[in-house]
Amino acid sequence: MFGIISEDDKNLLKRVKEANIDEVRLWRIPNIVIPSFIIVFTILIYIFLRPSWTLRGCLNFLVNGSIPLIAVNQIASIGIYIFKFNKAKESELGIETTRRIRTVLFYQVLGLLFSCILLYAYQTINHPFGSICEIIVVALVSGLLVWFSSSVAHKIFILQDDFIKLAYDKDIRDNVQKVTPQSWDDYESD
Repeated sequence: MFGIISEDDKNLLKRVKEANIDEVRLWRIPNIVIPSFIIVFTILIYIFLRPSWTLRGCLNFLVNGSIPLIAVNQIASIGIYIFKFNKAKESELGIETTRRIRTVLFYQVLGLLFSCILLYAYQTINHPFGSICEIIVVALVSGLLVWFSSSVAHKIFILQDDFIKLAYDKDIRDNVQKVTPQSWDDYESD
């Protein structure tokens, strides 16, 4: 239970994601694209403003604490959706409950926040790093945290009440269309 999402929960997330695909795609822009652009842009400014730039100097921008903060920001910006849900509305829609998946995601968030705090502290205390190998290892760990944070934050984002309701409303419409294949025009002419 402490961090493992069940198959039923994965199916629920998939169902809600497919019904809200446009909103889910937009989530990536402020949470991944813009922060990554800022880091790359900063490295480019460093290269153009420093006539004697070094690879180590460029790589040190990746391990100055900014990447763990991206992971924290992803979680912090949508964390309210872990706790905000309407159990009665979920029962109306025929959903057992999302409490289990929200609890699992909560434990993942706590683990992520603790890991990000430790990595951020390590990076800011030891910056600038002298060894390229150390920079690469720390950058890879930072990237892994951002990947995991994106995965968890994405799941939490999908669990919004409005997204769940839309997914189940779409299922109801699809089922009605399967049962009554007539078009509305045929119905009105009867």
